[in-house]
Amino acid sequence: MDNTNNKINAKFKIPEEIISLDIDALDPNIPKEAKKIIVLQHNIIGQIYSAHQDLLEDYQKLRDEVNRLKGEKGKPEIKPNVSTKENTLAPDPTKEPKKWEKKSKKANIKIDKVEVVQIDKNVLPLDAIFKGYSKVIKQGIIFKTNNILYKLECYYSPSEKKTYAAKLPNALQGTNFDSDLKAFIVNLYYKGRVTEHKIKDILEEAGISISEGEISNILTKEKQSEFTDEKQDIFEAGMEHSEYVHTDSAGARHTGINHHVHVVCNTLFTAFFITRFKNKKEIRQILRLKKNEQLSKVLITDDAKQYYYLSMLHALCWIHEIRPYRKSNPFLDWQRKKLNHFLTDIWKFYELLIEYKKSPDEKKKSFWNENLMKCFQLKQNTVSWIGESN
Repeated sequence: MDNTNNKINAKFKIPEEIISLDIDALDPNIPKEAKKIIVLQHNIIGQIYSAHQDLLEDYQKLRDEVNRLKGEKGKPEIKPNVSTKENTLAPDPTKEPKKWEKKSKKANIKIDKVEVVQIDKNVLPLDAIFKGYSKVIKQGIIFKTNNILYKLECYYSPSEKKTYAAKLPNALQGTNFDSDLKAFIVNLYYKGRVTEHKIKDILEEAGISISEGEISNILTKEKQSEFTDEKQDIFEAGMEHSEYVHTDSAGARHTGINHHVHVVCNTLFTAFFITRFKNKKEIRQILRLKKNEQLSKVLITDDAKQYYYLSMLHALCWIHEIRPYRKSNPFLDWQRKKLNHFLTDIWKFYELLIEYKKSPDEKKKSFWNENLMKCFQLKQNTVSWIGESN
């Protein structure tokens, strides 16, 4: 076992008095300038320790790589015990626990057939009187084919030398499958996450003759233009009537090639787009922005650079705004306490925002602005180490 890191840590031991020092509890008679110097020194110690830990990690990675090149194994990664000083971050009020309520399922069951079960009259006494029925529901499903042979009438005119034939309904023209079967395929694929191959197996076992290619066409090609037009109409109407929009992206495989799926949404609509890349040019095309043009509405995103300068009003979503603070892990007790107080204040402010959104008025707006300034006036002695730790 390599004890080099332990030796280095032993030489860089911070006294417990500094670790547990509560600056807020210092003698109030200490001069203001002296207290300011103590705060600065305290923060510098925290920054140095954080940088020291980063260097130790890099040092260990280099030693592991040297050992690997020599054909040996690196240091095993053993998770440390949970520290009693582990930062207990303020809870996220957006994740409310779901309240469970027992509900009667039978009240919502659709009844397709009613059968009367008669009692054996031989077991009844002579004075038995009929009092109605007790009801018992048993659920079942019928999964069978509904193949229909259509006999189209045909007439021939000798004078015109022409045959006249009846036509199928529009929904059945140009296809071998009715709309119910197609709806079942779509439901299996999108709601049940069943693959095309497995859908084929399920249908063939039921007696349907269908190929994977036909299933693919039902899922992708039929109604494609109508769905595309509908999606575009939804997107344009949503953008026109929205004061703000969220957007984000994630990697996705499309026809065996890496692409990116983008979402643009708010409470009114949700639209998805697949592009080859996720750069600013692609996002401009999605948002229908010309070169150097900016959105006139609020754009809420994460902190990725491709979203910069796309809107005159650009904001980070709440989770991404707070993430750097939640990721920070200050070493000194006073810094941990300050971080917890700060996160608690932020979530309280978030609750004020939700309350204001539900019922806005001028009085709440004034209170909201005051708390905004109090919450985000981050002073040097509060979170100065955060920028250094990320």
